[in-house]
Amino acid sequence: MKKFYTIIILCIFITSCNNRFKNDREAIQVFKDTMGNELVQTLDVISKNVDSVLVETYKTKNVDVAYLKFLEYLISSPTEYSLQITNEKVTELLNKFELNSYRQEVWNIEKVNKIDVLSTNLTGKFLNAMQKIDTLDCQAKGYFDTRSIAGMPSYSLMAKHIIDKNLDLDNYLIKTIIVSDFFYFVLQSTNYNRITKGETIEKKIKENLKK
Repeated sequence: MKKFYTIIILCIFITSCNNRFKNDREAIQVFKDTMGNELVQTLDVISKNVDSVLVETYKTKNVDVAYLKFLEYLISSPTEYSLQITNEKVTELLNKFELNSYRQEVWNIEKVNKIDVLSTNLTGKFLNAMQKIDTLDCQAKGYFDTRSIAGMPSYSLMAKHIIDKNLDLDNYLIKTIIVSDFFYFVLQSTNYNRITKGETIEKKIKENLKK
């Protein structure tokens, strides 16, 4: 059912449009004004770090190519995500998202059996800003509906739509969606997979010692 709703909402999100828009600058300003200077500056720090990680991960000097490869990765691995980066880098990036409570404006995190469970912060500044720019920017149009109605949509489907519609990955708002939403989810998934695998290895070691 969730996949069905995702497909329906994606008919709204990322509509067919040109790469540049007359309202692009206005939409970006509305987004920044809604988020506030502190959060916008934090986003800039986060984005630069994500740029660097993706460029290094995919062995390219072109940031757009790195983001494209990241989206292609989401399409090829629709169920389980794990970035090929060190544990130290995962921790460093997660800490960047916590600066000035940026993550809290995008995501809620609830501990369930010692596991971080993510959900969209429906009352946070990020989704509020996306709602405000919905009628201003063609590329980001419908994102608010996708997130608020579909909840946790399929990232593989969303990534495929971005590529199929040939959206400008250098567009500030599209890149912000990828960094704040897509990348953070994959980062948390990577962290979760590392932790659970570590626990599994530790259990095996203890079991072997008992033999």
